[in-house]
Amino acid sequence: MALNKRAFTLAEVLITLGIIGVVAAVTMPTVITNYQKHVTVSRLKSTYALLSQALNLAIKDYDEIFVDSQYYGCENAVQVSEKYFEPYLKVLKKCNCSTVGECEFDRGTMDGNPPQPAYELVYYSERAQRLFLANGSEVLVSRPPGDPGIIVLIIDINGNNKPNVYGKDVFRFKVEPSGQIKAFTEPEERDSIIMNCKSIGTACSALILTDGWKISKDYPW
Repeated sequence: MALNKRAFTLAEVLITLGIIGVVAAVTMPTVITNYQKHVTVSRLKSTYALLSQALNLAIKDYDEIFVDSQYYGCENAVQVSEKYFEPYLKVLKKCNCSTVGECEFDRGTMDGNPPQPAYELVYYSERAQRLFLANGSEVLVSRPPGDPGIIVLIIDINGNNKPNVYGKDVFRFKVEPSGQIKAFTEPEERDSIIMNCKSIGTACSALILTDGWKISKDYPW
């Protein structure tokens, strides 16, 4: 005996598609955000590892990472970069103190504002060697006068591509004489780190490192 097969009605199909659409609309933004966070941490960790490896090799050649606190500025940053970084990295291009065109450094913060514009321009961009690496990232090796005894590293994980925002694709670190790369901001209460990450942006790297190389739920993404 033949079985009667009941087909779905058009109304039932449309209702099902509507439900799928609603579920996708609710879940897709979260999926996309989580993916972006994963890619961000992966790229940052990759460039961090390249820089750490370069410094470890430099330590073998020079015993320590030494910067003379009497000297700072772009020329000194170029010298530091040429000694401790460039010989051990795959560098596609470097700016050699130029701040125009591709070498212009213009970055924002989570709150939509430039991060301390004058300070950022004078202390970092104009006093840094800017390296474009083979993995697609950019690294500023900076010797600012406000911190004459340290090397400041600013990593942009995707170069000049957007969003160019601290905490999203731009992160700041500092180099210890031992060659260790540490978060730029000193240890603080978590609320203070999050507040800094939302505004100035210098503590976003500290938050990621503190959380074991991941972007946690309370990260101000």
